[in-house]
Amino acid sequence: MSAPYDWIALKELQESPDLCTRYGISHKDVAAIKVIPIITSKGYGDTPAVEICERMKITSLDQEEALEAATQEIYKLGFHTGIMRETCGPYKGMPAEKAKNAMKEALLSAGKADVFYETNRKAVDRSGGKIIVAILDNQWFLDFNATGWKEKARECLAGLKIQPEKYRKEFEDVFAWLDKRPCARRRGLGTALPQDPSWVIESLSDSTLYMSLYTIQSTIKKHKIAGDQLTDAFFDFVYLGKGKIEDVNRQTRIPVAQLEELRKQFDYWYPNDHRHTFVLHLANHLSFSIFAHAGILPREKWPKKYSFHGMVISEGEKMSKSKGNTVTLLEVKQKYGPDTFRAFLCSTTSVESTFSWNTSEVERMRIHLEGLADLLARIVEKRGEGAIVSGAGRAFLSRLERGIAKATTSLEAMELRSYANFALYELPNAYRKLYASVSREELLAINHHLAPRWARLLAPFTPHLAEEINESLGDKGFISLASWPHADEQKIDERIEQDEEFVTEIASNVRKVMNAKNIREPIRITLFVPEGWKYAFVRAFRAAFSATKNSRELLERIVEDREVATHRDEAGRLLQAIIKNMKLLPLIDRTQEEELALTSRAAAALKEEFGCDVVLADSSSADPKAKSGLPERPAIKVE
Repeated sequence: MSAPYDWIALKELQESPDLCTRYGISHKDVAAIKVIPIITSKGYGDTPAVEICERMKITSLDQEEALEAATQEIYKLGFHTGIMRETCGPYKGMPAEKAKNAMKEALLSAGKADVFYETNRKAVDRSGGKIIVAILDNQWFLDFNATGWKEKARECLAGLKIQPEKYRKEFEDVFAWLDKRPCARRRGLGTALPQDPSWVIESLSDSTLYMSLYTIQSTIKKHKIAGDQLTDAFFDFVYLGKGKIEDVNRQTRIPVAQLEELRKQFDYWYPNDHRHTFVLHLANHLSFSIFAHAGILPREKWPKKYSFHGMVISEGEKMSKSKGNTVTLLEVKQKYGPDTFRAFLCSTTSVESTFSWNTSEVERMRIHLEGLADLLARIVEKRGEGAIVSGAGRAFLSRLERGIAKATTSLEAMELRSYANFALYELPNAYRKLYASVSREELLAINHHLAPRWARLLAPFTPHLAEEINESLGDKGFISLASWPHADEQKIDERIEQDEEFVTEIASNVRKVMNAKNIREPIRITLFVPEGWKYAFVRAFRAAFSATKNSRELLERIVEDREVATHRDEAGRLLQAIIKNMKLLPLIDRTQEEELALTSRAAAALKEEFGCDVVLADSSSADPKAKSGLPERPAIKVE
């Protein structure tokens, strides 16, 4: 015997006459039962079940966990190492793995057995209840292996954009094992099966094309078209363009004008451009939907894109009805409003990752949007025509247009976090830095360009705020109907952005020096512009590095420049420093004169900010710091 459950049950009956009486069986007959060895397993004697129960001290069927563990060990060992004993007739000497299949085929062929399917894990419904599989007589099935159907479905899948792409393999796997699936049930609400009205079409089978009805449902209601008028001829005409409209009109009693309107609507709105849902629907609803579209509609009406979101977490726990931690859309509307919810959703998670609902974070988003609304209202109020010529102003416009280009790409790829973070955080932060760097007149001109573009950027996830801003701009139409603010490539200038970054970085580094020295009110700030040969070194290094990475060869190539050659030893040390830390290499090449002009701008801003002397010095200075600066990294001294 190799079944621990069977052995313990037999043992309990053999040791209890009363138990036998309760079940109406003879205790004498039960007591006479002898264990017959059938499998020799590695590490066990004649009766593995008896031995493992004794070893694990299992004496009762109430010890369910221990019995389950014992069963798993014995069955696994028996399957992989077991050999059938001489008591097994024609199967003696066969490995248990092969004997199992041989017995199965023999019993099925003789009509003495049937296939019984069993789940490989515990199956429960959404409420945690037990699932009971019902097998009904005369059941109706969909045959997914019908000639040519899978080939069409695979063709539809091949043309379908899937996000994340990793789920395409799961679709392919589902398609491979799909065979015959029940498509009708005996009870519940639903549509009667046309082939047999005593059956009701099962919900998944009935829902695979339901989105197509959205395209015409409002018109059906408007014209009060009755259910019995929605015949096969009706759908053949509206969905497929088949049949003569006069014949359909006569059969359905639907006026020709209405039929034309319905056909036009379906043709306009379909196919389904983008369906977003939870990944658990992939193996059933979405797969069946692909099959239904491929089997019924022409290729131009097949779905274009499916995307999937991850799990939803509420305050650190999985969100579910059973846990009582769900947040309804009605609650969201009443407490925060849709703009807050949409902004929070878009800015905190990517489409496919886990979404975590956190009440305090949602509240922070509400407050942030209120501040953003106030900022936008001030921008709308203070607008004017004018030229934008300053470095700070042109750099801001360049960042704005570059950000719009990136946000557009992110939105098209459903990378919502990247898109939302630009419109919600990066743009207002850049604007606040700009505020003190340009003249009032130039700021008015920037506001004039910025306000309508920012409002349109916000529209997809904060539509109500965007509509208010659009109205305050004097636009009579809805922003939801306005064109998307595509980036103005002519305003994108990486060089001017880098120049402005250089100026602001100097001020940032001055503050770091002040903090390190605990200086709150400086009396003098000195900025040391690097020596001229270092700019030549950077240009020579960049050219040489594209040809070789060997430091000795690099140095020889670099000192070919006459200006660098007179500083060979210093150039060697600088070369080793850059090789160890490539971040020391400037992002772009500038001349000493160009950096001097930019450093002068930084000096003027520092003088205005701190009210102290700000001095520009060069390598002729006797100060030890004079020679420590690098291109794009002027040395700084704060006193």
